[in-house]
Amino acid sequence: MSLSGSLILLALGIIMPCTATPSPNPYDTIVDAIMTRYHLPGIAVGVIEHGKVVYTATRGETVAGSGRRITTQTQFKIASNSKAMTTALLARLIDEGKLHWDDPVTRYLPDFRMYDAWVTANMRVADLLAHSSGLPEGGGDLMLWPEPNDFTRADIIHGLRFIKPGYSFRSRYQYDNLLYVVAGEVAAAAGGAPYETLMRREVFEPLGLSRCVLGEGSGDVAQPHAREGERNVPLHDVASSMTTSAAAGGIRCDLDDMLRWAGNWLTPTPAQLQWLSEQQRRVLQSPHMLMPVSGQRRSWTTPT
Repeated sequence: MSLSGSLILLALGIIMPCTATPSPNPYDTIVDAIMTRYHLPGIAVGVIEHGKVVYTATRGETVAGSGRRITTQTQFKIASNSKAMTTALLARLIDEGKLHWDDPVTRYLPDFRMYDAWVTANMRVADLLAHSSGLPEGGGDLMLWPEPNDFTRADIIHGLRFIKPGYSFRSRYQYDNLLYVVAGEVAAAAGGAPYETLMRREVFEPLGLSRCVLGEGSGDVAQPHAREGERNVPLHDVASSMTTSAAAGGIRCDLDDMLRWAGNWLTPTPAQLQWLSEQQRRVLQSPHMLMPVSGQRRSWTTPT
């Protein structure tokens, strides 16, 4: 078409407007690249900037090959992000005067024992959350995973006394899961109700996390997958509403609720500030143990 022809079309208002192609959203480019790079069956992404949700996107399927699309209300296992919610639950109970960070764990769980008697006597509630207990990395995780298994939370507490420390108490960072199970039971003892009940009552409900659940989801649920050759294969999901590992990694939430959860910490509303005191927010958002960064992880995050 000639230039003059283009001018005629515009002048007559024919429904063939000459418009510029919109630039792609840079976040779309990133999400698509991640899907391709890691061969993901599905993903849900949200971005908060200056306290506002500026971007959400979903890709893929809840189960590979099912045709059921991921949405912002698809429930995902949030894995160890559950630990942050367990910590917030304890902070709520502290605000309510039901326990204190410096309380000995044995005040709430008299049968609690670590390998070393001195560590047992000096283990505080706060120590359960700081990954500096002396437990070797992943120590005792076979009592949690693979699932299903027959270990109960009482078994976890009893088994801790047999795990030899990998380093001295409070001297270094080493990631663990078992002490978050213990923390959940401390919450239950102090709060007078099961961990699951307290999490729903003290965290999910007041923050409006209506799609966050313990263990099993319902309806729109993204299933875990394994990569086999060139395809994603769904795994059998054994989560239950009373999973032993709930306090360490047993919560599911959807994207909408995770954005509400993040917003609570980034730019809390007046109602959210009523939910948790400024004092406890400072405790939860302050560093407590130095985390070393390995050479491999540095290489992953170093621009090339």
